[in-house]
Amino acid sequence: MNALTIKKALAGVAIAASSIGFMAAPAFASKNTGGFKRSSEGIKQQYVDPCPGIYNTFAKDVNSAQAAQNAGNATSRDGFLSLAADDLKAGQMAGCDWAAAAHVPTYGAVPGGVAVTRPVRARG
Repeated sequence: MNALTIKKALAGVAIAASSIGFMAAPAFASKNTGGFKRSSEGIKQQYVDPCPGIYNTFAKDVNSAQAAQNAGNATSRDGFLSLAADDLKAGQMAGCDWAAAAHVPTYGAVPGGVAVTRPVRARG
């Protein structure tokens, strides 16, 4: 009978020891320092290409300038063309492929200007 009691006691000690180790393990985990985020692999995963968004804004501004031109509103047209020029510059600075071939349209009111025949379409 004494052997059975010893076995039960040893089993209880083993269970208690394992549960203490299981609960104490998170206390010894190292602190998250954000090292993965700063690593080259983490930076690759975080990168979002800005070019499509810049292009969509450029196209919207050029189309709005065309609509203002069609409505005869030169002030709005010039404002939208200024925004489109800023968008084009942002695209060039970001290294976007479309920005190398794009240009901001000019209209007949500007000396030497060329009227745009059709608005820019957003890429889909």
